[in-house]
Amino acid sequence: MLICTLEVWLHLKCGLSRTATNQVLKVLGILIGMAIAFGRMLTHDLESAERPVLPCFPHDVHTEINSLSLEPKILCSICCPKCFAKYSLTSLHKICLQCENQKSQPCSEELWTTRCTQGGLHHVLCQLYSTQDLDSWLKGFLSCPGVEDLIDKSYNHHPSFDVMRCI
Repeated sequence: MLICTLEVWLHLKCGLSRTATNQVLKVLGILIGMAIAFGRMLTHDLESAERPVLPCFPHDVHTEINSLSLEPKILCSICCPKCFAKYSLTSLHKICLQCENQKSQPCSEELWTTRCTQGGLHHVLCQLYSTQDLDSWLKGFLSCPGVEDLIDKSYNHHPSFDVMRCI
């Protein structure tokens, strides 16, 4: 658990890249394995000291972030690149059907495009709209140091009609 906490801290707080954090994990695994083998040698357990010891902990920081529920919940939807109308990812419309009013024509902008990748041509969405889930954001915001004190302090605020202030 301590190693998992260290890896998440290195990645999220210190800004270490995912690749670099995973490399640190690999080195830690080797060092811990060597320390265990060395300890066996010191206790004269030579038979088990020759067998390699590989500690069992995650090798990918993303796995730990997900298991600790630290990754925010992101909601995605299809977005028209012309009028910015939103559609559910399950709707899979080919063109935008949004009308400005009841008498106007639909936008009719293409929602899909073809991209050339190493794997060949792929049909992909032109634009996605992504936003963080409100409950997920609120939990993160309220857990920030000092936020709760600021909210409590706002209850003591007596508004003035000639000066406007932010809470």
